[in-house]
Amino acid sequence: MRRLRWYWGALVLACVALLAGFFVFFGSESQPGRPQPRQGPPGTGPLTVVAMGDSTVSGEGAGQYTATTNGQGGNWCHRSPNAFVEKIAAPGITAHVNLGCSGAPAEQVALGDVKQWTEGSQAQQLAALVKDHRVAAVVIAVGANDEPKFSNQVNDCFKAWFDAGGPPCSTALKQSWQSKVDAMVPKVAKAKPPGFHTLDPFTVNLAEENGDHYLQVAVVYELSDDKAVDKVKTYLPVIRNRILLLLSAKRPSELATAEGKQKLVDELVTAARASIPGTTPDRGITGAFLGAFVIQ
Repeated sequence: MRRLRWYWGALVLACVALLAGFFVFFGSESQPGRPQPRQGPPGTGPLTVVAMGDSTVSGEGAGQYTATTNGQGGNWCHRSPNAFVEKIAAPGITAHVNLGCSGAPAEQVALGDVKQWTEGSQAQQLAALVKDHRVAAVVIAVGANDEPKFSNQVNDCFKAWFDAGGPPCSTALKQSWQSKVDAMVPKVAKAKPPGFHTLDPFTVNLAEENGDHYLQVAVVYELSDDKAVDKVKTYLPVIRNRILLLLSAKRPSELATAEGKQKLVDELVTAARASIPGTTPDRGITGAFLGAFVIQ
């Protein structure tokens, strides 16, 4: 009987050791209730944090401005390696990109044609950046150069300080500040950069041409706002179906050139827009990008 009990004890210990080893080797995914590791952003390239906005972002006053933003060609955006974005430390982040520009209004941060000094839309610069960077976070500081005209307010208060007989600057600010902020809010809201949604990669057989070939491609859509992102997710089966039909009808030679790839990008945008009901022509889909692209 004692020997039998010894066998049972050994068996229990072996089972416990087996379970412990299972948890060690397979991690938290096998443990109910434990949070799962969060997936990183889609795409290729270094994991990146981006800053967009005005002088509070660019690093105005921090010195050591990059040569290209310190007057070269008329560019006075004053980006500094001492700007706060360069100091952000987060797990996995290996690249920091500063798109901020001193004096930038909200319209230059948003999509559009407004320039600050010599630079165009920061949102468009961000759209180009995601082609070869995995953007984990975007920090935006904007509004000081819009209706409040922060620098003008500082000048007015500075003058009032030396005018002993005049009213303090707070008198005028109390009367006009709220209306200026109210006028600024919609401009700042429009400055929010576009959203991006990456579809699961496609693998399709191409139309026959000198043998059998297949295409592997990742598609990223640029979307105007969160509502557009939700619509793409809702109609994703329809969008994927249209894309599969589009890709499978292509011949390898059609996709071999830069012109052919650009035509495909335009067709991907059209296919997605046609998949979503609505009255706006673009359905909130403002562009598309190709990620991995392999023909074999």
